[in-house]
Amino acid sequence: MEEKYDQELVCQVEEPYDQTVVTQESFQLKSARKEFSRVGFAYLLTTIVYNGGQILCAFLAAKFYPQALESMDSAMAVQMLPTYLICVPIIIWMISRLPATIPERKSIKPVEFIGAMPCVYVVVILSNIVGLLITQILGNMMDHQVANQVVSLVGEMSPFMSLLVMVICAPIAEELIFRKLLVTRTLKYGEGVSVVLSGLMFGLFHGNINQFAYAFTFGCFLAFLYVKTGNIKVTIALHAFVNFLGSVAIQLLGSAFDMEEITNTIEELTNAGAVEELNLYVQQNFSAFACYGGYGLFIVGLIVFGIILLILGRKRIKLSQGEVVIPKGKKFAAIVLNPGMLLYIAAWLGTIIYQTML
Repeated sequence: MEEKYDQELVCQVEEPYDQTVVTQESFQLKSARKEFSRVGFAYLLTTIVYNGGQILCAFLAAKFYPQALESMDSAMAVQMLPTYLICVPIIIWMISRLPATIPERKSIKPVEFIGAMPCVYVVVILSNIVGLLITQILGNMMDHQVANQVVSLVGEMSPFMSLLVMVICAPIAEELIFRKLLVTRTLKYGEGVSVVLSGLMFGLFHGNINQFAYAFTFGCFLAFLYVKTGNIKVTIALHAFVNFLGSVAIQLLGSAFDMEEITNTIEELTNAGAVEELNLYVQQNFSAFACYGGYGLFIVGLIVFGIILLILGRKRIKLSQGEVVIPKGKKFAAIVLNPGMLLYIAAWLGTIIYQTML
């Protein structure tokens, strides 16, 4: 009798406790879905403001000053610069109205920053190769080449405009929007959630399959550095470094030396068997070979060094839980399966599919 009475007493005590836990967990999940939905809607509005600003600027230029669209430099000046100067501050103001959790600011040593440079470059290069393979496969399946918009865009701009847009404006705007603002709006749910979501939304924002592949991993890497340092200047500098190597550095080499013409001339002299003329031509263009060779060696060294550092530092990649822990198995539903996030993802997936079909 006494044992039975004890069991009944335990059940009476535990039942309301379990019910309270379930109720609290359900409330946290609903609250999380609501917060992530607000973030999704905010970034969907960001998409509208950002792209709408570019379209409006292009429309006004075509109507009142069509000459501005005749060259890529002037087109970028009338489309992108007003977007960065007007639309981006509006976007920052909109997102900053959401509640935030600021990561602890920690100092980063110069040697650590220098070590991060080859690491981030390797992440971009390797994931870009994956993106190129995917676009190649899709192009073969659809019997047409999937355009790499970045290469086309950079190829038509001057080094000065690339420096202004790709190395200065874009890193500042994108790091503020997708690292500082996005990470601090999701950090309370854990560093892992913030890092992956930052990479995903940043990748989708680029609007094409090739850029998504490297922008996702690039965004995750920079978000990881931001949550660990709390210093947005670090990620802006690394972002600018990667963009500089992929745009301005190549353009400066291309403007100094026409390697396509040099290569064609060497091929013609080789086929003609003109050994003396070939040797003389190579000597005359030695500076071109030296510059391109030096740049190539620098890139190879950067990649090798970056791979080594990533392998050695892999154990240091640890992500902490947040103030609010979403139960295992329910994160995807809470973070993604909500109206705001679904609309943001759907809008950009539609854009990516459309760009792929062109």
